[in-house]
Amino acid sequence: MKKIGLLVIVMVMVATGVLTMTARDRVITVEQLPQAAQTFVGKYFKKSQVALVKEDKETFSTDYEVTFSDGSKIDFNGAGEWKEVNSYAGVPTSIVPKQVMNFLKKNQYMGNGVTVRKIERERSGWKVELSNNMEFEFDKSFQLRDIDRD
Repeated sequence: MKKIGLLVIVMVMVATGVLTMTARDRVITVEQLPQAAQTFVGKYFKKSQVALVKEDKETFSTDYEVTFSDGSKIDFNGAGEWKEVNSYAGVPTSIVPKQVMNFLKKNQYMGNGVTVRKIERERSGWKVELSNNMEFEFDKSFQLRDIDRD
């Protein structure tokens, strides 16, 4: 019985090692991004200078990260759909869902120079961070789940 347990442990360790070895990051060009990601960068960040583009290949998925010279950053999934946009200059409001923007404006969280600094698209909904360090979480139906002030 001890031999079977030891064999299982060794097999798990070998499998973990193989999976880890297949994961890798590499620097690529904008032209090597999926077409959807290239279109997004060209449409919303055409005036920004790209500093670095990375491809993160995991065993079962590929992600991309584009970093601009001003510090802005976009994370894309393997299909080229944005997952997270982070910009101290302000995220383009046209990528923020209308329901979220309407909530922020209606409840007077926007205005007086306050901008959306970061937006994340998640399976469970949306996270938005404003330049005044307020954070909001919305579910898929754009119902507010949480407000946090740093």
